[in-house]
Amino acid sequence: MAPIIVLLTSKLRRNPNLRMIALALVVGGVVAYRWDTNLSGLLVLVSYQPGAPAMAYTMYRPSLVEWLAGLGVVAYGLTLFSLGARYLKVVDHRLTT
Repeated sequence: MAPIIVLLTSKLRRNPNLRMIALALVVGGVVAYRWDTNLSGLLVLVSYQPGAPAMAYTMYRPSLVEWLAGLGVVAYGLTLFSLGARYLKVVDHRLTT
């Protein structure tokens, strides 16, 4: 709710610190939602076989390929952000005194 208020109010949106906090909260919310959705499905095994326990908890540890794929996605995003900030004139890089 806080990011919506900050990003839709022009007076608050002009403050770069509040804007960055609001955007970080949005990204954090998306990551937390995806983490909860994916991890809960990996930790509980549901068996429909007769005589087997209905639910059992398991352990999950990402493999090296999953870690490298995740790091690749983050690196790709940071590369695109860097190129966009440099060539799309999103940030004013002039020195002001």
